Amino acid sequence: MSLYGLDWFKGKKVLELGAGLCEIGAFFAELGADVTCLEGRQETVDMARLKHRKVPNLRIEQCDLETDFSHYGTFDLILHLGLLYHLGNVDEHLAICFGMTDEMVMETVVCDSLDPQKIVYFEGRKDVIEESIHGAACRPSPFYVERLASEAGFEMERMFTADLNSGYFVYDWDHKDDGNPGDFDLRRA
Repeated sequence: MSLYGLDWFKGKKVLELGAGLCEIGAFFAELGADVTCLEGRQETVDMARLKHRKVPNLRIEQCDLETDFSHYGTFDLILHLGLLYHLGNVDEHLAICFGMTDEMVMETVVCDSLDPQKIVYFEGRKDVIEESIHGAACRPSPFYVERLASEAGFEMERMFTADLNSGYFVYDWDHKDDGNPGDFDLRRA
C-alpha cells in the first residue's frame, strides 16, 4: 500500500502468481482491481474459490506456472510473492512475466551471493502443498533476479528494510557472499 496507495488499484488489472488461497488478490479485488489469481494446485484453487466466492472482480484459475501462461494477457501489475524459489525454469518464467506487464512486485527466497550469475538448484518437496508442484527448488542470488529484470528493461527498487521482517523471514540481512542457500529465511523484495 505504501508503494501505490488505495486509489491506484481501482480499475487496474492485477495478476497474482502462486496465489495460494488468494488472500492478497482478494484484498486488491475488494479495492476495485480486476484480479486474476493463478495457483498450481487444484485443491488450493477450489478452497480459494469457495472462500472468496462473493468477492467481485476476482478470477481464480489453476495454472502450472512452469509452463507458458502468457495467454492470460497483459496486466497493470503482477504480484510475484513467494513463488520464484519453487520453480525450476526461472529465466523462462520471468521472461513470460516481463512480457505481460511493465510493473511487478516480487518477493523471494535467495541465496547469499553477490554474483549476478549465481543460482542454486535442488530438489524441493512436491508433497508439501506450499511448495513446488514439480518438486523443483532454487535460490537465485538477488543480483541474478535483478540482472534478468534489467535485461528486460525493468528498473528495480529494493526493499530490504527491517520493517519487512516477520518472525522467521528476514529481509535486512547482510551479505556474506558465501552462496548459502539458507532455508526459507534469506529473503529479498
